[in-house]
Amino acid sequence: MTTIAIDDTTVAADGMRTWGSEIRGLNQRKLRVCGGVIYAFAGITPMFDVMVKWHQEGASVESLPKGADKEGDDQGWTLVVIDRGGIARF
Repeated sequence: MTTIAIDDTTVAADGMRTWGSEIRGLNQRKLRVCGGVIYAFAGITPMFDVMVKWHQEGASVESLPKGADKEGDDQGWTLVVIDRGGIARF
């Protein structure tokens, strides 16, 4: 489980990475800043880059990357986007 914390001045995330029920690391990067936008991601690690690119290209439902469909997925994912317009969660 990933924890992402946001207040008026700070964004923070834990670094835990798991495989099944085993902890595999404690320094996984779950925050990224690209072009003045802060991205936070919870879910399958390789999807982070894919989901940031999807957002930067317009985040249309029709172009949701293959493998990113939440329906029926017990793993799930969450992309949090913070920019001058506010906070959005996908």
